[in-house]
Amino acid sequence: MSRVFGLTPEMLEGYRYQFFGGALLMGMTFSPVGEELLYRGIINRCFAGRYGENKASVIDSLMFMIVHLPHFGIIYNAGQWSFPLFPALLWMLLMFLAGRLFFRCKVYSRSIWGAISAHAGYNAAMMYITYFHIL
Repeated sequence: MSRVFGLTPEMLEGYRYQFFGGALLMGMTFSPVGEELLYRGIINRCFAGRYGENKASVIDSLMFMIVHLPHFGIIYNAGQWSFPLFPALLWMLLMFLAGRLFFRCKVYSRSIWGAISAHAGYNAAMMYITYFHIL
């Protein structure tokens, strides 16, 4: 992250809470609302009538997984593209399972807001780990 934004370690440390707050605001609003309305809402509804809720969830979770592959599986660094197979496969599995979990939260809560809330919490936890334990 510091390379992408041209930040020195001192700048990152000095503004860690501000960066975290901005990322948290974005990551807990736009992604969960938009992605859950699309995947657990529209896409799931498109397939649920034909295949049932559970199989539709497998389909929307597979789509969710593929869309999130660039977040970790496809890496561009120092002018080179790479695809580290094992980490990418692990990331894809975790994204598929996250999609299935968000679907279960939708079912359990009987509302898309259950999926949105779970997704927002997931993103918040990922950002906390990133900003305070990795960076």
